[in-house]
Order: sequence, then C-alpha cells, then structure tokens
Amino acid sequence: MTGPSSAVAAVAAWYAPSDLRTVAAGIGADPADPASREALLLGAPVPSVPDAAAQASPVTHVSPGAPPFLLLHGRADRLIACAQSERLSEELRGAGAEVDLHLYDGADHMWLGDPEAARDALDRTIAFLRDRLHA
Repeated sequence: MTGPSSAVAAVAAWYAPSDLRTVAAGIGADPADPASREALLLGAPVPSVPDAAAQASPVTHVSPGAPPFLLLHGRADRLIACAQSERLSEELRGAGAEVDLHLYDGADHMWLGDPEAARDALDRTIAFLRDRLHA
C-alpha cells in the first residue's frame, strides 16, 4: 500500500434517499414523472429504468462489510420520506452492520420547523465522526 486506505470509514447521512425506486411513492408523487429529481438523475422516469434505479440506490449495495452509519431524518420530511432512512437502517442491521437511526418528530427536510433538531443533528454528526474517525 502506498498511502492511506480509500475505504469508507463511516457514513453520516441526513434525510438521504436510499431507494430511488420508492422515493416518489413515499411522498405521494408520480414515480413516472419525467421531471422528478430521480428521473433527472437517472436520465429517464424511474419505472422505465429499474436496473439503473436499483444501481443508484444505496439499499441495493448493503453488505456485511459496510462501514458504521449514522442516519438522521425528520418524520415530517415532505421531500424524502423518513421511510427511506428506516429501510436503509433495516437493511444495514440485517447485514450485521453498525447503524444508528435517529428520527426527529416535527422536523421537515433540512430540519425546517424544528431548529433544535438541526442543532442536535449537527452535534450527533460531529460526535459520530470524531468517534469513528478517531479525530
């Protein structure tokens, strides 16, 4: 080895989409909308490119060797349903990976509506990364 490892040592994710195949349905949107964020990312509506949607979804890449995860999500998120973080957490736990899921009641996307959630999320993230990265 000629330098430090490029392996991911820890993941801290705030309100992250983890399964592009179900993002639209989770917020009551049309999965076939060609203007959705997922369609723009994939270059086509999600139902027309199921393999690409699966490839772009973290839940399909979970493995026993996954690094530790911290998942933070608002229960009132109107852009990415908290079920996205819950599903990723379940998949990670099922694979035997370390995962800490924290959901904030009343917090929307970007912690809107709950400034205390924003402070807590930042504090948790810093503590998690310091602990896992030994900073």
